[in-house]
Amino acid sequence: MQIEAADGLQVEPFKSDRLLMAVAETYDLLLRMPKTEASLEFRASAQDGSGAASAVLGQGPLRKAPEIPKPDLY
Repeated sequence: MQIEAADGLQVEPFKSDRLLMAVAETYDLLLRMPKTEASLEFRASAQDGSGAASAVLGQGPLRKAPEIPKPDLY
């Protein structure tokens, strides 16, 4: 993915495979789908490991996003 803007302000576009967001932050992202015969999972995970939300993009067999280990809070 490529980050295009942060909280409504244009930034120098940069590529990243992860993005840490705080409460109420917004980002404009550009996702480039590779030519593949699979669907890809785009996942947002809570930093404390309490939950996640996913979007599946494309068609075909699902290629899941890698699991991010939950933090050791103690």
